[in-house]
Amino acid sequence: MSTPDLPPTRTVGVALVELLEQLGVEVVFGIPGSHNLPVFDGLARSSIRLVNPRHEQGAGFAADGYARATGRPGVLVTTTGPGILNAATALATAWADSVPVLAISTGARIADEGHEVGWLHESKDQHASLAGLVTSLRPRSEERLYGDVVETFARWQVARTRPVHLDVPIDLLAAPATAPLPALPVLSPGAAPAGLVAELAARLRSARSPMLVVGGGAVRARAQVNRLADLLGAPVATSRAAAGVLDQGADAVPTTVLPYAPERLADADLLLVLGSELSQRDVPPAVAASLPPVCRVDVEPGRLAHGRPGDLLVVADAAATLDALLAVLEADPPTPLADRWERQRGLADAVQANYDGPLRGLHDRLAAVLPDDVVLTGDSSQVSYLGTGVHYPFATPRSFLYPDGFAPLGYALPAAIGACLAAPERTTVALAGDGAFLFSLPELSVAVEERLPLLYVVVENGGYQEIEEEMVAASIEPVGVRFGYPDPVGLATAFGARGVRARTLDDLVALVASFAGDRAGAGVPGPVVIAVHEDAVGDVAGR
Repeated sequence: MSTPDLPPTRTVGVALVELLEQLGVEVVFGIPGSHNLPVFDGLARSSIRLVNPRHEQGAGFAADGYARATGRPGVLVTTTGPGILNAATALATAWADSVPVLAISTGARIADEGHEVGWLHESKDQHASLAGLVTSLRPRSEERLYGDVVETFARWQVARTRPVHLDVPIDLLAAPATAPLPALPVLSPGAAPAGLVAELAARLRSARSPMLVVGGGAVRARAQVNRLADLLGAPVATSRAAAGVLDQGADAVPTTVLPYAPERLADADLLLVLGSELSQRDVPPAVAASLPPVCRVDVEPGRLAHGRPGDLLVVADAAATLDALLAVLEADPPTPLADRWERQRGLADAVQANYDGPLRGLHDRLAAVLPDDVVLTGDSSQVSYLGTGVHYPFATPRSFLYPDGFAPLGYALPAAIGACLAAPERTTVALAGDGAFLFSLPELSVAVEERLPLLYVVVENGGYQEIEEEMVAASIEPVGVRFGYPDPVGLATAFGARGVRARTLDDLVALVASFAGDRAGAGVPGPVVIAVHEDAVGDVAGR
């Protein structure tokens, strides 16, 4: 007599996936392990698309790229110990750049906390290790686990979007689910009080040459930023995280002033800083001390004292505050400054004069053949921070995905995978050096497996050029900065991608144009890797 099949157990891990699905999560990046099987049981039963990177750091960077490209949370799942610690660099990167990433890992059994029992993947204190990098929560009950997830998603609606790690005890994850799943409250970020809005309006009306400084925290306020810039006739300076916020039409110029020409902020007599911490990377202390009066708007009070403390501090959402400010100003419109676009071009000219060189020509040529809404992912490569960030005239926000603060290597490819999955209607191009390419090379197999139509342009110089230059400048004999480098074309082919070499800049531009045309037309069946030596595009290109 056969035993009837029993219904599958609905564990807390399964219910956790149901909650993610209820919250609108469509893609999860994760690698299964012995401890997180209940989560993967849930994924197998759900409509969520599981993407399986080859390394947890790649999973973290892919979740980061997914979030940056859309503003929607990126989610990754790892196992205990080496799994989540492999992802630590990616989480620290997301923390530095305020990216909404949820990392779910397993952790020690509740009864084993603080004891060295010699169990698999044990570390001294996994939760504390992650808490030193990001917000790390350790729920010890089913209700608290669901609450932590929902509270994280709710907070991201109204507060600074920084990553959160959930250290879920393995015995909790495997337990039968009994608690109901909570709903996500819909929260609206608050505007500044009317009195502060009136004071902002008064200061802007009296300014002779105001300037708007826009950071990543104000990307969602793009429409309001452009309306205010038009109303005042004020130029807009952005950080790299806000590249593409300014609506310029056909004659677009680069607007990323920070960190490339922060001294030009002193051209204004009033700065309205929106969603930017004015970090020391963007505005060195000596420059910050010489800035004109500053009005700052940010959702996080602690950010308002960073860099150059504001003369008027507004703890509020940028979009909601600008809506209120525009209502006041438009009721009695000021006379806009006539030289706005001349001043805007002057900012771009100053940036490019500070970083003039062959990379400008490369990016001018690429901009001519890539669509306006292209997503470009960069890396800690000179072609990214001395090229793309400086010279590319981004026309759309969330277009330059670059690991700005923590500055790891190996970001460009997995971030491009995440962006391609998040925004399949947009063309995605990774542009980085050969050192960065080797850091995350195994993730190319993920792009092949998922048949993602992304392009990776690898600029070769056979080493870590910036570090070599720093050694030379410090009178140190260069060591450890040059390596035997395999051919990217052969590597791409071995992974099942299409690989091709560009011998000249014209070759490169033609290949990129062909990819963009195919992407817009019949489609591209998978990833394409183009290798080009720095001599073909300039002598300061790769890393």
